[in-house]
Amino acid sequence: MSEAHAVIIPFSTNGFMTPGFKAIIDRLGLSSAVPSKAALGEISLVDLPTSKSLKHVIFVCTNDSGQTNYSIIRSIMIGVVELLNNLKIFDAACPLLGSGGGGLDVVKVYYVINNVVNEIRCRSEITIYTIDPELEKKVNVLSDKYLRKKSLRLCFEFCLESIRQNTWVKDMLDMDEFYMEKALTAFKDYLNFNSVQTAFFSKLERQFYVSTKVFQNFIKEFDPASEEANFLTICGTLVAYIDRHAYNKQRWNMYDDKRTLALSSVKQTNWISNLLEFRSYNNDYQKLPPSILNAIKYLEKPGSELAMLSENHRQNASFKLLETTYVQANFAKEIYQFFKQFDLNCKNPLNDGILYCRLLYSPAIKLLWLPARKSQQKTETEILSSILEDQEEIEVDPRMRNFQALIHSDNYAEIDLLNYEVYATVIAAFLTSPLTKPPLTIGIMAPWGKGKTTLMHFISKKISGKLKPEQKPPVRESTSNAYKDIWGWLSANGQAMLTLNKLQYPVVWFNAWKFQKNEQIWAGFAHEIITQLSDQLSPVDREKFWFRLNLKRIDRDKIKRDIVLKFLQKAGWPLVTLAGGIILSLLTKAYQLGIVSPIIGGVSVLVSGFWGVKKVAEKKEEKPDADISKYILQPEYQTKMGYYAMVEEDLRHALEIIADQEKPPVIFIDDLDRCSPAATAELIEAINLFVSGGISNCYFIIGQDAQIVAAALDAAYEKIGTMAANIDKYHGSLGWYFMEKFIQLQFNIPMMTNNQSAHVLQHLLAFEPLDCAQKEDEKQLLLEQYKQMEDSIETIDNLDLLFTSTKEELEKKIATFAPARLNEFQDKIIARAVSSYDVLEAELDEVLQDVSPYLTNSPREVKRFANLFMFYQFLKYTDSCKGLRTVNSSTLGRWLMIMIRWPQLVRAIQWDTEKSFLRGVTAIDRANDFEKLIAACETFDKWMSAVDARTNKKTTWQSDLQLYNFFRADFDEEAKMGSAVTAGLW
Repeated sequence: MSEAHAVIIPFSTNGFMTPGFKAIIDRLGLSSAVPSKAALGEISLVDLPTSKSLKHVIFVCTNDSGQTNYSIIRSIMIGVVELLNNLKIFDAACPLLGSGGGGLDVVKVYYVINNVVNEIRCRSEITIYTIDPELEKKVNVLSDKYLRKKSLRLCFEFCLESIRQNTWVKDMLDMDEFYMEKALTAFKDYLNFNSVQTAFFSKLERQFYVSTKVFQNFIKEFDPASEEANFLTICGTLVAYIDRHAYNKQRWNMYDDKRTLALSSVKQTNWISNLLEFRSYNNDYQKLPPSILNAIKYLEKPGSELAMLSENHRQNASFKLLETTYVQANFAKEIYQFFKQFDLNCKNPLNDGILYCRLLYSPAIKLLWLPARKSQQKTETEILSSILEDQEEIEVDPRMRNFQALIHSDNYAEIDLLNYEVYATVIAAFLTSPLTKPPLTIGIMAPWGKGKTTLMHFISKKISGKLKPEQKPPVRESTSNAYKDIWGWLSANGQAMLTLNKLQYPVVWFNAWKFQKNEQIWAGFAHEIITQLSDQLSPVDREKFWFRLNLKRIDRDKIKRDIVLKFLQKAGWPLVTLAGGIILSLLTKAYQLGIVSPIIGGVSVLVSGFWGVKKVAEKKEEKPDADISKYILQPEYQTKMGYYAMVEEDLRHALEIIADQEKPPVIFIDDLDRCSPAATAELIEAINLFVSGGISNCYFIIGQDAQIVAAALDAAYEKIGTMAANIDKYHGSLGWYFMEKFIQLQFNIPMMTNNQSAHVLQHLLAFEPLDCAQKEDEKQLLLEQYKQMEDSIETIDNLDLLFTSTKEELEKKIATFAPARLNEFQDKIIARAVSSYDVLEAELDEVLQDVSPYLTNSPREVKRFANLFMFYQFLKYTDSCKGLRTVNSSTLGRWLMIMIRWPQLVRAIQWDTEKSFLRGVTAIDRANDFEKLIAACETFDKWMSAVDARTNKKTTWQSDLQLYNFFRADFDEEAKMGSAVTAGLW
């Protein structure tokens, strides 16, 4: 390796590498060059021009929290070989990638690397280095088995060998019934439907086309008992078994896990349109586009066709995996033959096709044959770090615990009694995803005492948990020896003066109510950020930081000005006289030539005047007054810029020095709703300065009672509010309008359920039921079953299929003795959901089409909607919001639009803040009351009269005509606001 021109160094997605590789990097002085944040499979090059032999270091991201596979290693090696060829590097040293922290088999990794190098015809000589002295012997034993196979085929076999050990594969192989039997029944209902009306299907298809409505609105035009509504429901039910993003899947798909054939890119409206056209032309295949045709063919012959709907995917699989030209008529048969050689035969032969498709779409195998779109390159290959925490389990026999009453403080909770950690997991994963870029402000919304601070501390804990042990913020140590170390550092070399181990996702807490005065809140904000960040550094790095920051604080212009003036005072007169004479002679000559204007006269007078003063002074043997500054006009910009500009500049310098630009600081602001109106407005201005100014590389998480903060802003900007009449009508008040401006992602803490209340009370009384004790052997068996489910997370093609009644029953038992295991499982699911998430354009287009009339014309509102939509796509995989898994995208989009457009309504339903307006004990009662009230008002005037009768005060957001029109529309039952409460959204 020492003689190679390039060396390949593996690292993980968070910049961590094993001690051996870290020692190499330290010796080369490249610690700061290691990417601190990378996607799985990413490659980066660092040149070493000063080195005698080693000229290049190639960093490759091979694992994420120990998770990797052979397909990723193959993808990395293809990129490395292409890089070596392009740079004409003659020899390189490469380790057995993924065999250390990734846990892959060394021999299999060797042959993947070896075969990739031979296939691409690498011009470089690659030497594989390892610490295993027996590797050569092991490799030779298997040379005949692996050497002649292509790297893609090898990776497929290696990955398949691992995947087939997962529970979901074993279940499919042993299943007696047909996996998609209900879909088959729905398809038969579709084919067998007949109408007494002439040309029924063609008329209905034409009517649908002319209406230009989306399916969910078109079906509402018909009487539920009519033939049209009946057949459209049959069509919708069929699509609910075919497409994962189908409309009304919760009601029409009767499977508990809501399984479907595939995840297609076909719009719901196009599904229905083509199904109508298919029947109107007597089931003519020629009328169907490829994806829908493939679905129909599979349902006709599930034992010999495939549930892979996309033609592009079929072509890729043929070319990459089967190594043959794609022929539509032959593809299914070829795939069946391909998988049969691996002894994959289901007990029910009808399940073979669905099993093969699910295997093809498992992440490791999919990477081999389906290239990522350029816009999705990261999301196809990266797997976010699982946010795992080591929690020591303290076993206590519940029968030995006493029933005792305790007095409890109102501080934030350190034990998760309300299942808030799952929300923290999603928010932390969302923030630390490579797809999320600062600036971003998240609002944690709830009234006082509802757990905002507790949730924020859990988020902080999760973000800190993403750092490796050696990267965690150190406890501040004594600086008694720091200056001694600093002198050594300064004398070592000049380059070291610029080197600082920057912080990654450092956390800062700011309690706003402690700083109430206007200037004090800005000073306190800046002081807390800089002090808390510097406290997280080691002593030497901390002194480096202050040294560099104080260098930035030096007024260089003032120093230069003073130096020039002092110089002129001491020795400048002869130079001025000499320069003046030269300039005078040159300008005189130029004037004679007609080049310059008579302004030279003024210059001559000035120089002559100085000369005269000097001569007089010499005669009197006195020093001349050489204070030239009195003659120079200095527009003192900095003195006029004000205190806030100085704070901004100082913070910008500090953050540039101390924080990793790819993993920026996360600033928590708590108790904003306890501040005076003036302090609230000042702090929000400070946040806006961060978000829109030159110090925008930060994330903010703000805990607030939105109604209190809005009222404070109303009071602070009262004069502006009186001049903005329409703001109250469309936004509720000026305060609510300002909050919309600086909160990009709002999270409303859901209501506490009865089970959560019982859990909290049980904990406060230190009491557990006597029947919750488990024997050790029973515990071990339960944990083993749970581990089998957990192993499926990285391989299963559809995460929805993990959420079964079996999982729920298992978790109820495990929660009694190992609740931390549930959090680990949850974290892994969230990490996989975030890494594999891909917004389908067709899906998002339909959702935006439905809600865009109510999002005004503001790009900010559209961005906020997109943030919320993506965030809740992840949140639906938590147990607290499990109801969202069965909600279609259109319904979710409507609920999120209500949160953005009318947050006061959501707050009134959730927290009963409009007691005179909405009636009901529970949130569901209040949601139903609102919808019944608005449904009973046939006109907008009647609605306003009903509101006035209930509120007896000036109406604000209730007077929005769009609010009235929106809720007067005919919603499905699942789109009602009570369903949003039940689903865990509010």
